[in-house]
Amino acid sequence: MKNPLGVAGEHKAASYLSKHGYKILEQNFRTRNGEIDIVAIDKSEKVSHKNLPDALRIDAVSVLLGEGEPKIELMKNISG
Repeated sequence: MKNPLGVAGEHKAASYLSKHGYKILEQNFRTRNGEIDIVAIDKSEKVSHKNLPDALRIDAVSVLLGEGEPKIELMKNISG
């Protein structure tokens, strides 16, 4: 069973990405090696295939939940 706090954080992250020009392709993408919480495309980048960007990039979203508004930070191209 998923942690309710984790689920809330994932929901906030997906909403934030959508509002900042990302198209959410899949959530909770699972393989035998693990899970990716959110798979998305930055719509501000050019794409040659209808579902994939020319170059893959890994971005990370940090969500801190607590009292008051959540603190959300987007870090682009963390693998580069």
